[in-house]
Amino acid sequence: AVPCGPEAPAFRLSAETRRRFRCLTRAERRAVLLHFACGLSLAEVGERMGRSRGAVAGLVRRGLSKLRKAVRP
Repeated sequence: AVPCGPEAPAFRLSAETRRRFRCLTRAERRAVLLHFACGLSLAEVGERMGRSRGAVAGLVRRGLSKLRKAVRP
């Protein structure tokens, strides 16, 4: 299995990226990282977080929307 957590290479984010991630709620941040950095499906993220696939999809969608706004000038 590929390591997925703070010790995994995918989680080594730049200081700027970490700063931008602060605009997300803890749940949004976790869902986005598990889905994109770890490559888990929305259903797999939901299993890890104890949420439905639909709830995770909403967290990821809102998280990405906030990140897009954070990177716009």
